Amino acid sequence: FWIKTKYQGYKTKKRKEQLNAQFKDAIQSLASALEAGYSMENSIRFANAAFSSAKVVICISAAVANFAI
Repeated sequence: FWIKTKYQGYKTKKRKEQLNAQFKDAIQSLASALEAGYSMENSIRFANAAFSSAKVVICISAAVANFAI
């Protein structure tokens, strides 16, 4: 039981680390697209094409929506 709990904690930590790294890269990709003159909508599409993880794109969209408010 203890080993299973530790392993699940390890997997969760690794997923969070991976998502954080992908989020950072996706934000940088979004910023690059904006600097290149893309609109916000097209920048998000550009980041979506660069990152296959739907979680990252959802995080970007949420971050952009919170920033715009």
